[in-house]
Amino acid sequence: MSGGASRGAALACGFVLALAPAFAQMAGAVQAPAQPPAAAPEAPAPQYWIADASIFLGSALHTSAVMANEQFPAAQAPSLYTDQAVYLVNAIQRTIDDMSALESSAVAANPQAVPAIRAVAAELASARSDADLLYGATGRGQLGATFTATLTSANQHLQNARRSLELLARMYGAQSAMVGFDINRSGGPAEQQ
Repeated sequence: MSGGASRGAALACGFVLALAPAFAQMAGAVQAPAQPPAAAPEAPAPQYWIADASIFLGSALHTSAVMANEQFPAAQAPSLYTDQAVYLVNAIQRTIDDMSALESSAVAANPQAVPAIRAVAAELASARSDADLLYGATGRGQLGATFTATLTSANQHLQNARRSLELLARMYGAQSAMVGFDINRSGGPAEQQ
């Protein structure tokens, strides 16, 4: 039997085993009493969202720095930027998603944090808009002054989001959750000395 056929047989067997209780019930077989449902898992703590956001924000800052440092080689082959631009968009979006989840939690549990969360989210939304423009420009091979200005703008919004996220982490007493960059420095990974 080939590898593909054995995997197919294993999947079919698993499918049949998964349906066995339903078939037994349809046939009138006696089943053990149902177990009580497991307790719903707790929602992640705010520190989880802050830590996850800091990882992806740090990654977005690093990606924007790499894009800025590689501008000359990319001018000769703009497609080199496309993957980096996609990663930048995705890292920013993941951070936006974390802030959205944190805001949903904070509305009831920590309303005084909501304005700080929204400040981070606003900077991220602006950075995401710039990142979308960067992605479009790389696809069209349009690198130049406008591209550089847009990249600088995205980086500035990411730096502002980083500073706001640091303040938010302090509000939650979650400074140790800021794993994407050192919050004791004035800059993030994208700031090269």
